[in-house]
Amino acid sequence: MSEHRQFLALRAYVDLLLQNGAYIMTRDPLLIRYGERTLRYSCGMLLCDDEVEVVELA
Repeated sequence: MSEHRQFLALRAYVDLLLQNGAYIMTRDPLLIRYGERTLRYSCGMLLCDDEVEVVELA
């Protein structure tokens, strides 16, 4: 069976966020809550509208 998914690195990153306490708020559009930040999926990227900052995992 061949893999049809795209953005495998992003998917792995989202999985890591979920393992560290993040949760999916909505699926369309995809919004993920991580701590006090809300991340939005757009054009193959996770965007944080709060401020420009690298999200560090504990």
